[in-house]
Amino acid sequence: MIKTIQEETERTIAGIAQNTKQAELSSQLVSKGGELLQIIIREIEEILVKIQEVSRGTETIGSGSQQLAAPPNSNLRL
Repeated sequence: MIKTIQEETERTIAGIAQNTKQAELSSQLVSKGGELLQIIIREIEEILVKIQEVSRGTETIGSGSQQLAAPPNSNLRL
């Protein structure tokens, strides 16, 4: 009976050790996923800044085009 209890205890300890290793691996993967998500967010923010710059440039070009298209001595804008 004592032998059976010892064997069960050993199996339980081995299972706990295996679960601990799996939990550590899962924790590392979650941490890496968080790091990658932060990189993605930074890249998206940089893309948004570039989009805003292009948008401002397009507005400037559009404004210049309207001024060029306006008849001379006219205060009207298209």
